[in-house]
This record gives sequence, structure tokens and C-alpha cells, in this order.
Amino acid sequence: MLACAVMIPAVASAQIKKVAGGAYLMRLKFTKGQVVHLELTENITGLPPGVGGATADGKLAVVMQTTSVVQSVNNGAATMLVNVGQPILNGKPQGAPSPPKSVTIDSMGHPVGPQKNQSQGFTKFPEKPVKVGESWGGPLPLGGAGGAGGSATFTFKGIKNVDGKQVAVIAINIKTPQIKSGTGTLYLTVADAAMYKSSITLNTVNPQTGAPMTMTVGVHRKSK
Repeated sequence: MLACAVMIPAVASAQIKKVAGGAYLMRLKFTKGQVVHLELTENITGLPPGVGGATADGKLAVVMQTTSVVQSVNNGAATMLVNVGQPILNGKPQGAPSPPKSVTIDSMGHPVGPQKNQSQGFTKFPEKPVKVGESWGGPLPLGGAGGAGGSATFTFKGIKNVDGKQVAVIAINIKTPQIKSGTGTLYLTVADAAMYKSSITLNTVNPQTGAPMTMTVGVHRKSK
């Protein structure tokens, strides 16, 4: 289940900026003590009835809250403590909150240390400044839940105003052996490079029945 993945927001300040040639440099600059709250939603259709709490018509809605706190910054890399709340499945609390998880992220969005080979649920920024329309590749920003052996292509669509906030708009195209197609849009706030919101739709096949299965995953940054 995708909502079981740890989705870790970038916690940064004023790091999506225009440079020479009309390109934009995307980097993370972390601040000790900064806190980001995210709400994660996942809606699945095509599940076998009852599996994982699915309804009789094969639907499952999942909601979770996460809170990330920057505990320290060393040479541009931040160590964050991530708390994932109790999952809500079809409106009913299930299980218990996950234990807090400590991760370290550098200014490019790369995990470092023991988790360096894992995707931690956020965009990895390109090495060089990018212009509108340019693309770069990276691992899935889904905590690995999109399936093994997958990759993502990110395309910078420009800066726009969304809900009164200046955001960088990034289109994403996902490819994995398990997913037939996956597309979506990420919105990163220009002011701090953190995730403001995102929506990704994954189309796959139910491994038990062969029937089409769709997952729509959303993330939204909350004030608290």
C-alpha cells in the first residue's frame, strides 16, 4: 500500500531561484527546528473486496498525517525526525502510528548515510539549473511503493501562483515493471522549496485478478 511509504518533505528556504540564462537552480537549504506537516491521501480502485479493508466494490481510501522536524544541519545536510500518524482506512483508524524515523538529506535531495540507496518520498533536484520545459531523471518519489526497478522523469513547467503561493510546477512521469502508466504534478513552494501539494495517478493491474487497478496519491502541506 502506497500510504505505508514514508513521505518526507523538503524543508528549506528560498532555494528555487532564477539564474543566468533564464534557468532555475533548485537546492535545499535547511533550517534547524523547522517543521513541516503533510497530509497524505490515497484512493485505490480495483481491489478484491475486503482486501486491505477495501469495500465491496473494491475501493480503498487512505489518509495519513506526517510531521518532519529538522534536528541538525551539517555541511548542508539535514537530519530530520519524521513522525507518521495512524492511518485512516475508509474513515476508520487502523493500527498504530509508526515509530519516529530519522533520515539525513543533502541539499540535492539525496538521502545520505544508511538510507542513501533508498527513495525517501520526495523529488531529487537536477545537478544543473533547468529552464522551463527541461527534464531530469530520478528514483520514484514514493518511498519505493511504486514497485522495484522503477524510475521517474521530472519536467519543469515553470513558476505560477497556486492558492496565493508562488510555486514551481513539476510534471512527473513514472515507469516501473509493475505500473502500466503513472503521471502527476508536484508543486514546490518557491519560498522554501518544500512540497506544497502533489497529485500522482498510477495505473496498474491487480496481480490476483488481472483487473485494472488505479491509485491516486495526493500530498498537501498543512499549516499544522
